[in-house]
Amino acid sequence: LASLAGLCNYPDAEGLLNEAFRLQSPRYTKGRLLLVLASLAQNRPEMIAQIKESDLPPARYNRINYYLAEALIAASQGRREDAARNWRAFSQLIPQGRRTIDEKLSGIVALPPMRARLIALLEKGGAFD
Repeated sequence: LASLAGLCNYPDAEGLLNEAFRLQSPRYTKGRLLLVLASLAQNRPEMIAQIKESDLPPARYNRINYYLAEALIAASQGRREDAARNWRAFSQLIPQGRRTIDEKLSGIVALPPMRARLIALLEKGGAFD
C-alpha cells in the first residue's frame, strides 16, 4: 500500500511508508523495489538508503527486480561502481528489444513521471557510467 499511497494522495502515506520500512523483509525482493518506488513517490529519496540487504533470488523475474533495486539503492548512496554493475546485470535480463533506458524500465514502472525519477536517480548515482 505504501507504494501506491503517495501516488493517490492518501492522507497517511508517510505513516504507511514508515511502517513498510519497519516491517521490511530481505526475503521479499520485490518489496525492496516497491520501497524504492514509494520513497520516490513521496519525495523521500533519503529513505532508499535504509532498505535492508537481500540475497539474490533464484527466479529470473525476481532477479530483474533485485538488480534494479540494488542499482537504485547503490545510486542513492553514491556507490557509483555498484550502481553501474547492478544496472548492467538488470539490463542483461531485460528483453533485447528494449534498447533505451526508458524502454527497459517501462515493463516494470508504467508511469512515465516515475520512470523519469528513477532515471534521474540512476544518472546522478553513476549507474550509466
